[in-house]
Amino acid sequence: MHLALEHTNGRGSFGPPIKGIDASVHSTACTFAARTVIQRMALHATRLVSCRVDRSVPMDSAPNLAQRLAPRAWSRALGLSILKCGHSCPSVCGEICEQQKCIVCLNADQKQEIVDFIMQRQLNEIDLTSEDVADRLITLKCGHIFTVETLDGHCKMSEFYEVDEMGTYVRTRVPPVEYQTPPTCPQCRGPITALRYGRVVKRSTLDILEQNVASTMSRSLEKLGPDLEHVSKSLDSYKERAKSITSDTSNLGSISQDCKTAAIEKQEPVSKSLLDLSAMNSIHALSPQETRTWNTLVKPILDVYGRAQNIAMTRGAHVKAYEGALATLYRLEREAIANNPSIVTDSPEPMALRAVHMSIGQPPPTADSRFQIEAYIHTLELRFMLAQVGLARIESLSSTATDELDVKHKKHWKAFVEFIYDSCVADSRKALAVAEKSSASRRAAKCKVFIMRSDFERFRFLTIVGTKSLKVSDPNFADNRERMAQQVSDTRESMIKQLSLYQREYTRSRPTGNKLSLLMEEWKWFKENCATTVQRFVDELEELGEWVKNGKLYEPLSHSEMEDIVKAFRTTFGM
Repeated sequence: MHLALEHTNGRGSFGPPIKGIDASVHSTACTFAARTVIQRMALHATRLVSCRVDRSVPMDSAPNLAQRLAPRAWSRALGLSILKCGHSCPSVCGEICEQQKCIVCLNADQKQEIVDFIMQRQLNEIDLTSEDVADRLITLKCGHIFTVETLDGHCKMSEFYEVDEMGTYVRTRVPPVEYQTPPTCPQCRGPITALRYGRVVKRSTLDILEQNVASTMSRSLEKLGPDLEHVSKSLDSYKERAKSITSDTSNLGSISQDCKTAAIEKQEPVSKSLLDLSAMNSIHALSPQETRTWNTLVKPILDVYGRAQNIAMTRGAHVKAYEGALATLYRLEREAIANNPSIVTDSPEPMALRAVHMSIGQPPPTADSRFQIEAYIHTLELRFMLAQVGLARIESLSSTATDELDVKHKKHWKAFVEFIYDSCVADSRKALAVAEKSSASRRAAKCKVFIMRSDFERFRFLTIVGTKSLKVSDPNFADNRERMAQQVSDTRESMIKQLSLYQREYTRSRPTGNKLSLLMEEWKWFKENCATTVQRFVDELEELGEWVKNGKLYEPLSHSEMEDIVKAFRTTFGM
């Protein structure tokens, strides 16, 4: 049983017409439709159970909610309402009688219009006393009249409802996956707003909104590119200027670890507000005077970051509709279980959730996931740059300071940069979740590479800072250096094993059918697009280990070199 999301509207079984849908709907309807279809989704879903149905069938005897919502179930009862002229309404139950034309009162010329496109019957040939729903008439907003059978076929109702051998709609079905255009009048191309076709109309409106959101996200990401490149080229300048910031240890506070943890745990990219001037004082506990200079320096990075974050948090119309319907139907299912004495369970929540997923009958929409993932990646790249500026700031501080405030000052800066890397590790996993949810195995593989890069960047930072803090005068200097060198070696081996695991997971997720030729192609793709990138991290760890253990000259992989890797890595990111 499949319960369609497009049913969730507020008046009658199929809700009010979506106003503003006309020949130019692709360019004008999105704002109004978003307000109508999305913002009231949860409220509307609640009213489904009180929709107009066949009055000859008691509600309690209807097999299930989806069958009650099928058009024939509520339209078998013919419209017996009396129009203002005194004649019976010619339409079906559920349509607004005031919008229907009286066939009896029309003049002879109007009755010669073709209203049945299947049998090519004129209006004067339709039996107004027929009890066959197919012969009932619906007046569209434009004023043209057609039989229900004609409009049902024109609106492709069979793609939205299951039909039995008698031609009766028995239940909803999973809507078509293809992009749907709004149905229009067969004669003048005016909008079809009849309540009977509300599900078809609202599905097409959601598709328009989805396309609009995807287009907006794509343009926003394109505009982000030049600014991201400018920030990248200016990174060395930012690092040099960070070293010359005047230190201020007079107003150091206490780090708010709870706020940092809560921000990382949210199911969205870490907010720009956790990196700006206010947070530097209130959360990261650095002095206002110093952080004002810092904030002015890194403002270009933060501005681009804020835009990338907004793109990553954008949700399409289908996603909002799905989430709204899911939440409301889950609440209704919980209430139904609680009110049913025949159901005895200690875990109503999982039972209700399973029932809702079965009712919806389709996975969450994922059309905007590609742009979300790309935006997530941009936020990671920007934070990697911000962290490098932070490292330059730390390295400018004295490594031999013994004053308590100086030690605390450097510790706060180290904690801030570590928070940046922690957020990168967490957000790269959120990007992976988006990719896996959309069943995009290649994007998922590349997100896993960014997880490994985030882990690598964090570990390298802690190792560099930790090694430079070792003092030769310490009796345990040699042992500490050996211990840190072993940690680098262990991390390197772990990364190699992790890469091998990710490769196996990737090949299992691809539709190869165990054909050797296809498997070889997938291995080749993984090597070129993922393994080569990770190998640079592995080589870097080997050099880092030699520096920690033997004090050999170590030049960390420069940002420009890392950018070359990333650019090559992202060339096929949209695959």
